[in-house]
Amino acid sequence: MKKLLTGLFMLLCFLNSYGQDLQKIDSLKRLLNKSKEDTSKVKLLFALTLEYEDHDMKKAMTYAKEGGRLSNKLNYTAGKLKYNKRMMYLFATLTQHDSAIVYGKQIPQNCYRDEGYFKHGYCIHYFGGTLQFQIGL
Repeated sequence: MKKLLTGLFMLLCFLNSYGQDLQKIDSLKRLLNKSKEDTSKVKLLFALTLEYEDHDMKKAMTYAKEGGRLSNKLNYTAGKLKYNKRMMYLFATLTQHDSAIVYGKQIPQNCYRDEGYFKHGYCIHYFGGTLQFQIGL
């Protein structure tokens, strides 16, 4: 009986959290439809990428690619960095490490073009992730 109650409790917790995820996705989509093509739209696209990463990789990639396209159009360095970071993560999750490395290697290139706060810490952190794939850790 105790196992049954524990199982039901865990199922209810899962269903409740999944429902909250769907509400968040719906809210982000509504905001996305109303937004102009600016940096706030890029942020919404990457927020949707994060929401879909755990259960729909195809949609996550679609939103990430759209965020990368808009970041390039706007010449938005932070968006370009997030695009490469998200794509690196998505390909790593799909165990396509060669593709993950390609996106990871683009992070330092974008960092060093920007004189802002991203320049050193962000690059070192994510380039370290790229090296992790190359040496097989």
